[in-house]
Amino acid sequence: MKILTADDDLESLYLLDTLLTKSGYKTIKAENGAEALKKLKKSKVDAIISDILMPKMDGFNLCRECKKDKKLREIPFLFYTATYKRKQDEEFALKLGADRFMIKPQEPENLLKILDNVISKKKKKKTGKQFKEPVREKIYLAEHNRRVVKKLEDKIKSLDKEISRRKKTEVELGRRVK
Repeated sequence: MKILTADDDLESLYLLDTLLTKSGYKTIKAENGAEALKKLKKSKVDAIISDILMPKMDGFNLCRECKKDKKLREIPFLFYTATYKRKQDEEFALKLGADRFMIKPQEPENLLKILDNVISKKKKKKTGKQFKEPVREKIYLAEHNRRVVKKLEDKIKSLDKEISRRKKTEVELGRRVK
């Protein structure tokens, strides 16, 4: 069985690849959604495991493009993310046609069990998750933009807190030096 993995974090990509190959899977690796889509059009795979936050084409767009393509839409699609953790993110991913949504990190046994279950369901039904008309363009773009803006807002808040913490540390160090 062949699995395509897409993640811009090379360490995560390596760990996932190592786990899958040691478990008997063949893998195809991609560092972003655009690269994954090109590789999917050239090779037949049994499942796709994708991160969401990636350059060039994120995982949401990759899933959407796969589900719009008649040759790719039946391939089970699993999201594996450390950034998008909210229930709304999972709901959006499933609306796009994803079969599973997993938060990083997962215990290796659990990840393999989930993957095996998704693939075996596909074989039993002779189809992946039932294809539904893709989320309409305006709705998709609005939802996608909301997700991206929320992530940016969260990152800004986190950076603001870090800056405040560092300023306090500098002031404290300045007092101790005097």
